[in-house]
Amino acid sequence: MSQSTALTAEQISSLYRFCARHYVHYYDLQAELVDHLASAIEERMASQPRLSFDEALEEVYKGFGIKGFADVVAERERQLSRSNNRFRRELFFNYFRWPKLAFTLLLATVVYTLGKWFPVATVQWVGGICLLAIITGQAVVSSRIRRMARLQHKQLLLTQNISSGVIWSTLFAQIWVSRHIWDEPNTLSDLRLYALILLVTLSVVAIASYYEYCKALYARARQLYPAAFATAA
Repeated sequence: MSQSTALTAEQISSLYRFCARHYVHYYDLQAELVDHLASAIEERMASQPRLSFDEALEEVYKGFGIKGFADVVAERERQLSRSNNRFRRELFFNYFRWPKLAFTLLLATVVYTLGKWFPVATVQWVGGICLLAIITGQAVVSSRIRRMARLQHKQLLLTQNISSGVIWSTLFAQIWVSRHIWDEPNTLSDLRLYALILLVTLSVVAIASYYEYCKALYARARQLYPAAFATAA
């Protein structure tokens, strides 16, 4: 490509503003579109020297059809949602494969020991300990996610669905433990004990894997789009 058709920094900046005016608010998607637009505009200006930048941009944009960037945004959202969901499930199920399976088994063993071998008079404290562990873990993870989010000052599709609030998959466990342990504080049947082990283990794994998921997405976003973060040079 000839040097004379290379776009200037101001023209590149104007392409970002163009995308924003056409309802593309995610910086990462803007970057992809700007790269595509810039290449197409440079090709047109190289083949048609009398074509201005604005005219070339208008011609390239018409190629997106009557909906403009809407279809591109919707398709990119679907693709990223699928890939992120796969990644999140993979991190969760890693806790049921070696070597992280060792942590899961250790956690289940600790809950079993608390429920099986402690005196029956302290059974209600077993539930309290488990409930406190879930709530505390969720609060710590939420705080760390918010801390990571504060460093991001541009909206990114990659991190759009990250939430620092309640990890909903643990809510049922919190409700079950709260109700069933204190209903009969001096008894803990085998069925209740196994249910407690299952719910606490799954909850802790869900919290830990979700933190890994968020941390990995923010790390990837920072690597790919450093300009979107406050600490970028």
